[in-house]
Amino acid sequence: MDSDPNRTALREAKRIQNLDGCNGVCVICGERSLVTVTAEFAEEHGIPRSLIEIHHAVCRRRDPDLHVPLCLTHHWMATVGLLRENIGTQCERNKVERIAHCLIALSNFLEMLAPAIRRWAAKLKETL
Repeated sequence: MDSDPNRTALREAKRIQNLDGCNGVCVICGERSLVTVTAEFAEEHGIPRSLIEIHHAVCRRRDPDLHVPLCLTHHWMATVGLLRENIGTQCERNKVERIAHCLIALSNFLEMLAPAIRRWAAKLKETL
């Protein structure tokens, strides 16, 4: 039973706002934004309530507006990909180095996205 439905509604509205207006679907696999646990359990254990998170493709400090919705698995994979490329979350002072890191980070994300685009194209071709 929800002891404070107004607070719950506000929390959900904030979560949707944090998704920045996206439709709450992972762009890689199509996983929908399902609520996984109760708000109380999530807050107690420091875990996200939704299966969808916002991924900043080149890291938030380099470009806060370049982001996409990803499921927890693909967000983790994208983050690990950045770590493997030695791309940190700090914005470089040197512009050339910053742009180089942006391009590496973006190519890492696009490599993840390419198979999904091929699947979408195949599904479209099946409908012809």
